[in-house]
Amino acid sequence: MWPRRTDRSRYNTEFIFVSFDMTFTRITVDAGQMGGLPCIRGLRIPVATVVGMIADGMTEAEILAAYPDLEHEDIGEALRYAAEAVRERELPLTAP
Repeated sequence: MWPRRTDRSRYNTEFIFVSFDMTFTRITVDAGQMGGLPCIRGLRIPVATVVGMIADGMTEAEILAAYPDLEHEDIGEALRYAAEAVRERELPLTAP
């Protein structure tokens, strides 16, 4: 659950909570593998690696070529998982 503003006014502090039940069928977490990092389908390919490759500008074709065990659907689910993982956290940002 995360707060969603009920009004777009910049001074309104009222929030409602929205909950999404997301099931990740391609993401696995095993304490005995990769230090418990979320991985793709039990492979030793962390979600963070795939997301980082996209952030670095790699195309889906380049990622699939680098990791032949990955499938197209794995990349999309890695991105959805990463989005959900940071959705409920406040990350400190530095002012420009």
